[in-house]
Amino acid sequence: MASQHWLVLPVLGQVILTIVVGVFTLRARIRAVMGGETTLRKIALNNAAWPEPVRQFGNNFDNQFQVPALFMAAVAFYLATGLSDAVAVVIAFVFLAARIAHSIEHVTSNNVVRRMMFFLASVAAMAALWAWFAIRFYVTG
Repeated sequence: MASQHWLVLPVLGQVILTIVVGVFTLRARIRAVMGGETTLRKIALNNAAWPEPVRQFGNNFDNQFQVPALFMAAVAFYLATGLSDAVAVVIAFVFLAARIAHSIEHVTSNNVVRRMMFFLASVAAMAALWAWFAIRFYVTG
């Protein structure tokens, strides 16, 4: 399998992670309303009206549209320019692993320090992916 095919796998993993977190968020929200923990009227304009575990899932779902957007843009640039290589693939898988760890931490024990470490690892991987792209694009062309 060529490097561009390998590079798409972490993107697919990120998409699957987003869908899974979204489904868990929806399920938690439905249970909270059906269980009487909140009402649709209370949460219509105020996400703080959700019970804490539901907010954890919702916040994590929102996180899937922040740093991952920069990751996906980087992968798109690699694919569009034909500059994907083994280094980019490894960095992309590190990014995905950090995002999965961040999500698991966020919706379970939610230890903020540990969660931040996973978040920073994903940001570092995303930055490294962009830096490697810049080097490949401008130096090795």
